[in-house]
Amino acid sequence: MRGSLPLGSLVLSLLVLMAGGIPAAALDGFISADVHFEIAQTDLIPGVAAVRASCNVTASGEPLALRANETARTTIGAAPGPCSIVLVLFGLDVGLPLVNTTPLGRSSFFIPGIATATFGLVDVTLDLVTSLNSTTRVEDPRLATVDPTDVAWSAWGIALLDVQAADGFGSNATSALNTTFVYTMALAVSVFALSVEIFHADLTAIGSVIGTPSLRTDLSVDLRPHALVLGPLSEVRHDGATFAWAGSVDPDVDHLELFVTDGTRNASYRLGPAASTVSVPLVPSTHYTAWIVAVDGSGQATPSNVIVFDTPGAPPTVPNVPLETQGTPALFWVLVVVAGLLGAIGYGLGLLRGRREE
Repeated sequence: MRGSLPLGSLVLSLLVLMAGGIPAAALDGFISADVHFEIAQTDLIPGVAAVRASCNVTASGEPLALRANETARTTIGAAPGPCSIVLVLFGLDVGLPLVNTTPLGRSSFFIPGIATATFGLVDVTLDLVTSLNSTTRVEDPRLATVDPTDVAWSAWGIALLDVQAADGFGSNATSALNTTFVYTMALAVSVFALSVEIFHADLTAIGSVIGTPSLRTDLSVDLRPHALVLGPLSEVRHDGATFAWAGSVDPDVDHLELFVTDGTRNASYRLGPAASTVSVPLVPSTHYTAWIVAVDGSGQATPSNVIVFDTPGAPPTVPNVPLETQGTPALFWVLVVVAGLLGAIGYGLGLLRGRREE
């Protein structure tokens, strides 16, 4: 086929092009955006025919809440919205009422009369070729990554994306997944022989535009708690020790846990997030290892440095001997004899004094 298509065939083909699809509403818990594409007027035949379009796409996504280094699969949805395509003939607008939803892919119309003239051997279609592409990124790239970032939509529906949270330290950090859409329209022609396509050619690009607004869905990442620093023990007793630590305690820390082990016996002590010291009982003459862990509300835990120490031996015990059992047996009997002698002497002196008085 040489030269341009007859203007009448071009106009008739555009009038009957139709795009299927049902506008989508956001699912429960999902966020939606009505993305608009305004395609500027483009000449098909300079001074004779031009076309412009104003189309919408309903995009949807879900908010995500991840823990540090966690990967989650999420979805981005795209469905056709209302679309208006206007053909401008000799400066006059001719709306295409049959194209009332945004088309995607190739929408073809067989130009009437060609098959009749060729006794059904050859058909020619005018094709409205449309495509949709999206790019998704994390607005704060320090918090997460997305794979894949670019999606070519071959049909309306959903695309699966993997979001990988960063492995960092802190409390809850927030950002958003930002998805932008690009919509492209073009005209093409196809030739079929006995229903088999034997020729296809692009005629003209109508336009390619970035839709507004972009789809933004909330993203939060619960980072791991910062590690505390467990200080060396200033005094270790045979029966216990006092531990102290320092460092930044993140706002979402739920509690602290002190672990003490001698390799056989393990002990742990749960403490409030504001605690900075604790005294615990220990066993004499034992080698110990200890560390403290910060645990946040989602169960993420970060251990401190490890310290090792030995408890001293227990001091010797002094027996508590009753008073009456102190001394030796010989001394006891000497004291008894002396007491008896003193008693006898006293008695004798008393008798002598009595006789003198008589």
